[in-house]
Amino acid sequence: MKKISVVCLALFIVLGSLFANGTSEVKAKDDKSIKVGLCLTQLGDNSIADQLYNGVLAAQKKYGFKLDYTECGTSDMASVMQDYTESKEYDLIILLSYHAMDAAIEMGKKYPSQKYLIYDVAVPGYEYITSESFAKNQLGFVAGVFAALMDAKGEITINGKTKTFTPSSKFGAMIGMELTSTVGAITGFYAGVHYINPGAEIQYVTVGSWTDQATAKELALTVYNNGANILFHNAGGAFLGAVEAAKTVDKFAIGYDANQNSMDATHIIASSHKQNTEVIVRFFDDFCNGIWKGGTNILNGYNNKGAKLTYQNGLSVPVDVQVIMDDVIAKIQNGDIVPPNSWDESSSFNLTYKK
Repeated sequence: MKKISVVCLALFIVLGSLFANGTSEVKAKDDKSIKVGLCLTQLGDNSIADQLYNGVLAAQKKYGFKLDYTECGTSDMASVMQDYTESKEYDLIILLSYHAMDAAIEMGKKYPSQKYLIYDVAVPGYEYITSESFAKNQLGFVAGVFAALMDAKGEITINGKTKTFTPSSKFGAMIGMELTSTVGAITGFYAGVHYINPGAEIQYVTVGSWTDQATAKELALTVYNNGANILFHNAGGAFLGAVEAAKTVDKFAIGYDANQNSMDATHIIASSHKQNTEVIVRFFDDFCNGIWKGGTNILNGYNNKGAKLTYQNGLSVPVDVQVIMDDVIAKIQNGDIVPPNSWDESSSFNLTYKK
């Protein structure tokens, strides 16, 4: 585990009384600074850990709070969080995803004045916790629509170089580990592909890890060799292996979590990603101005600029494809399309695109 302390401009500490809606307004403490502890998995995955860290750094640059952070394995995150909590040094402790969620709930009962932000998973109902989650079903659905539309074209042009292929109506969907909090990206992708192409075949593979690039590459190669032209993922850092597979067979992938287009400017055609920095800075806009939304989960998606599809630089997007993409996003925003968040919901989702 690695712990690094970053010291910046002093601001104010959070204390205060609760409003009826779970939001509290707090006052600054003289000559004290906000101090934040961040627990996250190893950096360098070009995925959610990096994005959380970069978002917190952007907020720190804006507000000048003190920051300590620890990179650790998922199994160590609970103990790191406990050490931070028991030190009583931190006005806010940030945890990545579900890894220390249960432990934080229990620690909060013992230290009710400690505030936690749990990122990328919904944890409502505890006044000492705010969570920021994402409409992963929306992210997956938009990626699925785009994949189906581009497969049907039989060609992809990036920076003037055109790769032609036979439309296969076969697609790859890769996940690191299937959990209630992660599967929505995949069920959304299924629904998005079938919204455009009801007869499409989707090959679904599970890596069993968020970091195992070798297994991800092997699985992706199988998917591609079975006829898929495009693969989508929610596999964390393991996705790097799938990118290597795409290079090997000269096929395509769609990134997730972060804008991963820079990982391969030839084979990643787009990224369906969370607006992580914007979401985190928006949280600190409240926190550093004395507002705490304890007990609430903020769901980030296309309705509040928490999600985005970013095309690869230089990708030629056919006009008719863009028209459909704009229409789909508008329908998600107004509630006409609610992509499935689980396999149970998938069984009753039967919307198809009508020209």
